[in-house]
Amino acid sequence: PKHLARLGKVASKYEFDLTVQSLRMKENVTPSKELVYVEVSRGSKHFRTNKAFVHTGDISWDDTFPVTTTLYKGTAREPGEPGIYDRKEYSVSFLEFSHLKHRAP
Repeated sequence: PKHLARLGKVASKYEFDLTVQSLRMKENVTPSKELVYVEVSRGSKHFRTNKAFVHTGDISWDDTFPVTTTLYKGTAREPGEPGIYDRKEYSVSFLEFSHLKHRAP
């Protein structure tokens, strides 16, 4: 179980800002009539940028999302070294706006 993996670790809550600034498409870029956006998610938490059109392959946003998470810090491997925090993995998706119409609530 997950709680056993945290045994002996110290939990701390952190808040950080996640900023999506830009997306640069490298190949096969064609202008799109569909609006697109970036979605970052972890578990039940989802953050979406504003919608934008693809014109030249570069899309700029300046969307910032506050993210609060609990991080678990383990003990140091060697005396005098800092402890190591457990990883948190997030999913980053690039989607067309029409995708929202088909998404389950």
